[in-house]
Amino acid sequence: WNQDAQALFQAGELKWGTDEEKFITIFGTRSVSHLRRVFDKYMTISGFQIEETIDRETSGNLEQLLLAVVKSIRSIPAYLAETLYYAMKGAGTDDHTLIRVVVSRSEIDLYNIRKEFRKNFSNSLYSMI
Repeated sequence: WNQDAQALFQAGELKWGTDEEKFITIFGTRSVSHLRRVFDKYMTISGFQIEETIDRETSGNLEQLLLAVVKSIRSIPAYLAETLYYAMKGAGTDDHTLIRVVVSRSEIDLYNIRKEFRKNFSNSLYSMI
């Protein structure tokens, strides 16, 4: 994980431009436990959370993808709670996303998602639905 953290630092913060392929390769081929260690080591090396670097060094769909990977690695329930919140926030509801997440996680970790939802959005998932 030390090498990967250093490689990400060199591909982003230390480089003029960004070696996006390096981010994609590391994020797409390493295990969850390995990436958690990489993110911790990255903070030690760079002084930045990996999310901060992604915000500064990437944009558009790639930025959204990398941030989704980081969020899901840090906490799947928190990531899915956020996904549900934004599916229901504002005018109209993204029914497809709402149904997909609730049905697919109902027997896995919906309880934990509900707890994260209440913690992060000061509202219950049920009342928002």
